[in-house]
Amino acid sequence: MRFTAALLTAVLVGNIVVLPTLPGWTDSAPPNSAANSLVRDVRETRLENGLRVLTKEVKTAPVTAVQVWYRVGSRNEMPGITGISHQLEHMLFKGTESRPIQFGRLFAALGSNSNAFTSYDMTAYVGTAASDKVEALLQLEADRLVNAAIRDEDLASEKTVVLSELDGSNNNPGTRLYRAVMKAAYPENAYGWPVIGFRTDVEQYTTAKVRDYYRRFYRPDNATLVVVGNFETEALLAKVKKTFGAIARPQAPLVPLPSPAAPGRGQAQPVVLREPGSVPFLQMVYVNLPTIAGDDVAALDVLDGVLSGGKNSRFYQGLVQTGKATRASGYTYNAIGTGWYYVSATPSPGVALPELSSLLEQELTTVQTKGITAAELARVRQQIEAGYILNNRSIDNQAQQLGYNQAVGGDYRLGDRYLAALRRVTVADVQRVAQQYLKVENRVVGYFEPSELTAAGGGEAQSVQHQSYTPSTPVDPEEVKRYLPASAFAPSALPPLRQPEAFTLKNGLQVWLWPDRSTPTVTFTGDVQAGTGFDTAAKAGLARLTARNLTSGTQSQTALEFARRLEERGASLQFSPGRDAVGFGGAALAQDLPVVLRQLGAALQEAIFPEEEFRRSQNQDLVNLKSELDSPNRVAVRAFQEAMYPAGHPYHVMVTPDSLQSLTRTDLVNFYRQYYRPDSTRLAIVGDFEPAAVKSLLTEIFADWSATGPKPTLTYPDLANRPRSEKIRRLLTGKTQAIVLLGSPAIARIDPRFEAAQVLNQVLGGDTLSSRLGTEIRDRQGLTYGIYSFFSTAGKGQGHFGVYLQTNPKDVERAIDATVALLREVSSRGITAAELTAAKRTLLNQFPVGLADPEDFAEGFLADAFYGFGPGHFYRLPERIQAVTLADVNRVAQELIQPDRLLVVAATAP
Repeated sequence: MRFTAALLTAVLVGNIVVLPTLPGWTDSAPPNSAANSLVRDVRETRLENGLRVLTKEVKTAPVTAVQVWYRVGSRNEMPGITGISHQLEHMLFKGTESRPIQFGRLFAALGSNSNAFTSYDMTAYVGTAASDKVEALLQLEADRLVNAAIRDEDLASEKTVVLSELDGSNNNPGTRLYRAVMKAAYPENAYGWPVIGFRTDVEQYTTAKVRDYYRRFYRPDNATLVVVGNFETEALLAKVKKTFGAIARPQAPLVPLPSPAAPGRGQAQPVVLREPGSVPFLQMVYVNLPTIAGDDVAALDVLDGVLSGGKNSRFYQGLVQTGKATRASGYTYNAIGTGWYYVSATPSPGVALPELSSLLEQELTTVQTKGITAAELARVRQQIEAGYILNNRSIDNQAQQLGYNQAVGGDYRLGDRYLAALRRVTVADVQRVAQQYLKVENRVVGYFEPSELTAAGGGEAQSVQHQSYTPSTPVDPEEVKRYLPASAFAPSALPPLRQPEAFTLKNGLQVWLWPDRSTPTVTFTGDVQAGTGFDTAAKAGLARLTARNLTSGTQSQTALEFARRLEERGASLQFSPGRDAVGFGGAALAQDLPVVLRQLGAALQEAIFPEEEFRRSQNQDLVNLKSELDSPNRVAVRAFQEAMYPAGHPYHVMVTPDSLQSLTRTDLVNFYRQYYRPDSTRLAIVGDFEPAAVKSLLTEIFADWSATGPKPTLTYPDLANRPRSEKIRRLLTGKTQAIVLLGSPAIARIDPRFEAAQVLNQVLGGDTLSSRLGTEIRDRQGLTYGIYSFFSTAGKGQGHFGVYLQTNPKDVERAIDATVALLREVSSRGITAAELTAAKRTLLNQFPVGLADPEDFAEGFLADAFYGFGPGHFYRLPERIQAVTLADVNRVAQELIQPDRLLVVAATAP
């Protein structure tokens, strides 16, 4: 539940090129600042108790986001109670005096996509639900603002959960080094300690301390309520005044912000962590940058974009392109009390960390002494502006940006002021801030040096005997009715089915078009049936390496030219290899759709795989694989999947260092020629465009793309049930949290039992905070921060049932035994009628939320096409869920939950 936000969470990608003007488009122009203002149509209301309310009507779907932002975070803490803001965030899900129930169960009943997060300067509680559920969300948030119970037994349990979360984050050496670097950079400042707190402090929180902290900071005059979505403002405000307005303003004055703490300080000697690991890397922090409201924030963001924003950045060209690093990135963070610039980089094999540090410093020095170019300024400015518009397409992101700007920046209009400042930034400003803030004396460098190379050891399958264990009595799902208004249980309206214009080009490429004028943007998604399932064991990694090199050069563009055409327009294009297909997607301002589609066409038809680019990406993949083999999560998933799916199955083969090293450029060229073909490709486009113009453009771009020979297809062998449960252990030195996966063969997506399995899964482990597994293993026993179950599909073939959890290495066997016992109970006894009703209600209420954005419809139609369902099959899921009976679910539980024939994988410390 930890969150780190930036003022503008834009993906820095884009590009300006001169192209012929096409019918339906105009030449590219800067974004219209007035039309695209986030605060346009925002209404601010202040209640008598001091609560600030921000509302914005967005009626693109029958869905509304409700968020409460508190101006309290780790900045407000003191030594001895570090992490208490985050601990309190956990406690606010444990119930109130008037609602003594896990709030996760209430949110699940509403179908709300709810969560919470804590950062340095704020804590936020966010939820998105069907608009007719807003009254219930308001009641719940108002209740826990002042009435949180904070009981001894709940704190004891939730402290264990937070410690599990802390241990899980410490599995990542990047997290450990960051905490060490920040502690050195801000040794006498709250920004120098982790938001989650130090373990010794978390272990000794008392109920009295948590309650006192709650009463001091959780109050209406320290909070902002943000509501964005489909509603009538006057009617909504009446509900707000009825719920939040009934809370009295505390008589005691609001606790003032902490006095300015000691500034950060640099140090000459690096912070060095020598611990078990696989890959060395470094981090840098430059301290004492401006606060979030500072005048130089925009100029510093431009500086960061020049240094680290894409393939045309200084870091990429100076370090990655030259083979000195496999990656180099940076970001600015501007908080209420200070700011810093963060840099991270991983050296290529044979490059020492001090050398890499020196190379990074040289890039910074060049900017300080020679400045940047006007072209770089224009490119980065366009990236940030376009990213701002693209990021705020969804109601969730709009609400989050407004809430963050108010809670941390002190003004919800901060984003518009930031963009105005961005347009005033000059080349001289960027050079000045580089000189002023990125001084060597303000820098702390951290090195992670693996003390011993770790790789997962162990692995022989063993038969399993589980200790006798009896699960607690399941909670009564009908209990939620006592704590929610009647409106919470009425069926929610579905967004109307958005039918696309669908057509197939002569070469077999399938296309779906959804015009949508709600924002001046376009997004697209699609896939090519060229996934890693086509890899052989000897050439594992080939499909992935081919996909990542699609943008590494074409017949008419180098890799940098290809990237520049996108980056200068703030547009994006990514390829993501999966088992069944290589997915692709991107986003752009509406006028830039021709550019992005032409780049997509070039990648799919004209990639040439230059030898130098291939070798660079191969080395990067080798380094990434080393890191993956040091991650308990990835090690567990690899071992589980390799054992669950038999040899010859598309999901069985795993990439290895040997298979990666064996690949050649010729392998990529041949794979590309064989599997990248139009009759294996599907494309869905959503946004502000004229369908006729797009259809004409696609016909032109893909006219010469053809396929020869039969289309390659994957076959999916059936999975065999184990005669008895067996366990695989993977041992990783130096890890503080174990990852456990349990499962058995299940069903394919097209199986008629699919909907019954979804209802069963919702009861069993579909939601950590409201399911049987979450209630028992997390809440009652405190064995895990997170546990959930799932039915995984494997392409068009048979998938598996699984349970995922993380736990302390000393608790692995206890967590496994408790989980298996609960699975046995569900398999033998089934679920109750009340659980059936509650699970169906949750799934039905969640469905409209999952279709809040036009892109969600595109994903649904693509899935229908892949599985061979008729168009719109996904949209009729509520009808099929409603038809599921108790007998259906309990029969599926007996058939698919096999507690004595499980595959159990644990990636843990020795």
